[in-house]
Amino acid sequence: MSLLFADRHLVQRVPFRFLSLLFVFSSHLQIASAQLPQTRLNSLSPSGGTIGQEFEVRVASGTDLEEIDTLIFSDLRIQTRQKMTGEMGRESPVPNTFIVTIPEDIPAGTVEARVGGLWGFSNPRRFAIDFDPTVLEKEGNNAPEAAATIPMNCVVDGRLDGANDVDWFRFQGSALQRVILSCATASIDSQTEPVLAVYDATGRHRLKWKQASGSGDCTFAFDVPADGEYLLRLHDITFRNGPNFYYRLHIHDGPQIEFALPPYLTAGSTAPVQIFGYNLSGSQLTDQMVDGSRLESVTVDVSAPEHALQLSVENRIAPLASGTDGFTYRFTSNDRVSNPITFGLTPLPATLETEPNQEGTSAQLVNAPVVIGGQFSAPGDSDAFRFSAKAGDVWYLEAISERLQTLGDPLLIVNRITSNPDGTESVQRITAQDDTGTNLLANTFETQSDDPVFRLEVGEDGLYEAVVRDRYWETRGNPRLRYALSIRKQYPDVRVIAVPDAPTAGQTWPVSLRKGDQFPVSLLLFRSDGFNDPVEVFATNLPEGLSCRDVTIGQGQTSGTIVIEANENTASGLHPLTLSYRTTIDDPNLWKVLESARTAHQESAKLVAESQAKLDALNAQLSATNQQLTEAEAANAEQPQAESPSEQIAKLRSEVDSLTQQLSAATQELEAAKATLASNAERVAEAEAAFHSARRNIEAPVRVGTIVWSSAANVPAISRLTSALNVSVMDEPAPFQLTTDVHRITVNQSRQVLLPIHLAKRMSFDEKVTLTPQGLPKSANIDFPNAEIPKGADSATMRIFVKENTPPGHYVAWLKSQGQVSYRRNPQKADRLKQAFEQATAAAQAAKQRESEAAAAKEQSVATLEAAKKTLADLTSSQQSIAAALQEQTATHQQKSLSTNQAQLTAAEDEVALRKAQGELLKLEAEIQEQTPESKQKINELRERVAAADAKFRASLAESQKATEELGAITEQLNQTRAQSKTIDNSIQKATADLKAAETALQVADKNLSEATAAAASSEKTRKDAEKRSADAEKASKAANINFTPPSTPIVIEVLTGPVKLSAKANNGGKLKPGESLEIPVTVTRRNGFAGPLTLTIFPTTDQSPLACDPVEIPADQTTATLTVRATESASAGKVSNVVVRATMEFSGTAEVDEPVEIEIVN
Repeated sequence: MSLLFADRHLVQRVPFRFLSLLFVFSSHLQIASAQLPQTRLNSLSPSGGTIGQEFEVRVASGTDLEEIDTLIFSDLRIQTRQKMTGEMGRESPVPNTFIVTIPEDIPAGTVEARVGGLWGFSNPRRFAIDFDPTVLEKEGNNAPEAAATIPMNCVVDGRLDGANDVDWFRFQGSALQRVILSCATASIDSQTEPVLAVYDATGRHRLKWKQASGSGDCTFAFDVPADGEYLLRLHDITFRNGPNFYYRLHIHDGPQIEFALPPYLTAGSTAPVQIFGYNLSGSQLTDQMVDGSRLESVTVDVSAPEHALQLSVENRIAPLASGTDGFTYRFTSNDRVSNPITFGLTPLPATLETEPNQEGTSAQLVNAPVVIGGQFSAPGDSDAFRFSAKAGDVWYLEAISERLQTLGDPLLIVNRITSNPDGTESVQRITAQDDTGTNLLANTFETQSDDPVFRLEVGEDGLYEAVVRDRYWETRGNPRLRYALSIRKQYPDVRVIAVPDAPTAGQTWPVSLRKGDQFPVSLLLFRSDGFNDPVEVFATNLPEGLSCRDVTIGQGQTSGTIVIEANENTASGLHPLTLSYRTTIDDPNLWKVLESARTAHQESAKLVAESQAKLDALNAQLSATNQQLTEAEAANAEQPQAESPSEQIAKLRSEVDSLTQQLSAATQELEAAKATLASNAERVAEAEAAFHSARRNIEAPVRVGTIVWSSAANVPAISRLTSALNVSVMDEPAPFQLTTDVHRITVNQSRQVLLPIHLAKRMSFDEKVTLTPQGLPKSANIDFPNAEIPKGADSATMRIFVKENTPPGHYVAWLKSQGQVSYRRNPQKADRLKQAFEQATAAAQAAKQRESEAAAAKEQSVATLEAAKKTLADLTSSQQSIAAALQEQTATHQQKSLSTNQAQLTAAEDEVALRKAQGELLKLEAEIQEQTPESKQKINELRERVAAADAKFRASLAESQKATEELGAITEQLNQTRAQSKTIDNSIQKATADLKAAETALQVADKNLSEATAAAASSEKTRKDAEKRSADAEKASKAANINFTPPSTPIVIEVLTGPVKLSAKANNGGKLKPGESLEIPVTVTRRNGFAGPLTLTIFPTTDQSPLACDPVEIPADQTTATLTVRATESASAGKVSNVVVRATMEFSGTAEVDEPVEIEIVN
């Protein structure tokens, strides 16, 4: 049953699962338990991509995601590689990150992704492939004013991160445009239950909203009222968040299908189908409204696959629908392809309801068998269908709605319609059915459904009526609430689903093995229309190193287990494996005809035997009477005078005549019986031929389920069908492996089986292993007690006892072993990280040494710089002193030069004056021929003048020479000072260059020290990080006791009818001394038609047994015997285990029946 949530257009049912989520406000939590690690994938980011694009995909969340190096898709055309970082030649992979390329030739739809790493390959996750481009949602769009602008015809890949995360988007719409807003969540294995709402550009006025529907996704059409911007608000229904709450929001104006009618098509047919949705080319608007929008409709021809026994998983198939058949279809409109829808497949004719078809005279007459498609389109909608049926026929009426992924909850009413003499009708209620409670794997793969089914065994020829309505028909109706009503004659069938059996029930877990390991897979049987026969399940396509023993699910059983086994040399990786099933399905109606014919044949054979016996008795009586008559007539002839001889003879003759007449009648009766027998034999032959001709030998692939989200407290797991069965094998060996050489055994009721168990030990395991039988239904009544293999042992013998009242049939048993394994998680990683830590420590020490050397080099550079500074300062001081001296000497030199020049000028002038005076004297002396006193005086005056000039010249010359000498000395000193100044200048230049070099060297040393310090700090950080990683890895790899619970290989037990029942009890309380004998009285009760002899003995009596016994024969006409059991001389004291009295006989082959007896060896 379900509760109701109100919607403007539809009252939606919310399952208890969802209410539990409301109360605990949590998602499906991963179960934490001590178990060996296994790669498990929760989510990828993004969760889909665009055809023809290359993009980055990151593993967003999961469990045991160590050393993930592979991302693989179910469509192998999708290429993947690890994303790399670093320089060429020194590249390393970016953890958990891949580059994905989707080629152009892949159709839109959904594929499955798995990741592989140290702990094998993961469970599958659905991954969307879209035509329209994908954009990644960026956080910061949590308010209307921060809404992210998105273009039309794109897919937003987003995630709800942070508390109460709400994502807002802005898009442009045009008046009258039909915009499709589709949020994929459940269809891509997300935990998000989305709520979408459209607002005006201000974000204050809500225009339309919707929450997740029956499919788990949320899709609706928004009819744009006017050109402009609009806002879209998206959040989880309870505002949950985290890496597992992702979505793909598709906004587009392309074709979108809401549903199609009829929902079922006949296999191998092409039929007109009415498609309802939006933006459908060639469509017309209808009066049907969904979410406030009028639906468009277009009729197209759809071709159904030839065979009904298939089910496409392009759409998400929930467990409750995994036993149905179907295929997917997409509508193409203007070169754009719609979303996929699933059509059901049936071998029956398919048709549609015709309104009005309410109960009463408006009921729709149909030619059954048929599958009728219809809708609960409005409140009060109740649809009735009438069909004719004959007495003795068995019909099945089944309403399908929830399995069509609708929110419908159909109620099925079956009536018998009779006509009254006055022309009115009488309606006799036969049944009202609601829901199918069968749950094949509760809390793990939930198959119970709101869809009812009813078996109608027709008692009288007549008209019958099937009424189907929604459980809440008086208050709700919606075009989406579709149904299919199947009215069919009994057609037994079966579908088989395989679901990985996780170490803890209900966990998300792939089919994964270690080397030398076994993995159980649950088998679920959807039996329909009374099919109860055995079903054999077997593996094909087995890769080298993998094995899988076939099993037979017994009569009426709906579940079993098959075990996949990897040997120690199986290659690691992901291996595809196909499970198939086969069975024989007979027509029950023809079986009834055959049984009727056989019964008639048996009765006619009995009648022939009775007639023959009667005839034989009459013949014997007639012969005896004739003998009496002959004797009487002979006696009468010998004694004619005897009294009344004629009366006796007359009486005998009358008896002979009467017997002759009776014999004639009996002969005719026998002939008639023989004719009837022959006729019935022909009927049996014909019935057998028809029966065997109609027999269906089914062989089909097993469908595969997967657990998407693990079960939590009171919350069932979320599961679905997956595309294929893939077996992961990891490099690590299993700690131990439990096997038995016994695969199939056939025994009679009341039979003991001793089962040898072998334990292969690895990884130093040598602890106790407990053995718990699994798989046997309680009704099997087979005694199979728990056992254990003690520490130090590697084998055991387990006892199975099939009791006398065990129902004949097939049973699959297996052992769940449990051992405490001292397990180190990834010790290779710990060793690698320890080595990396040691290398990091050495590198840190080397970096510290380089830092010390760089510091010393800097100190030396500082000292050199200080020395260079001092040298330059000293030279600069000397330069300043020399410059002052040079300045002074230059000034002195200049002054001396001036005075020397003046002295030289004076000497020159005096020399000129001397030469002038001398010239005048010579001229005067030449001119004066005769000296006169006057001339003599003049000459004397001139000579005095010459002498004075000469003296003056000599004096000035001497002064000039002195000044010149002094100037030369000053000049020499000046030159020396100048030379000293030049030398100091050169020294200063060199000192300046040395200073610059020292400064540069200091800068280099300082840089080197900084780099060395940074390198040392980085190396120290690396060392500390490596130390932490090493410590964490060492801690993680520290040996811990973990429960390892692998299964054994399966044992298929076929139980046959027991021909006898034994009763036996040893004398003397079963106590027996070594070397002595003990009698065991045995009573045999024959049953099930057995009447022959049998042989009794004791079992076991092997070379190791302390008992011996000679066989004893019990003839067919006897029921008791006594066995004599002897104890060997070396028999040890104590109870002898598993002793039975065994009876062997011929009963449809060799049959054996056991009776346990207690025997104890005493001293």
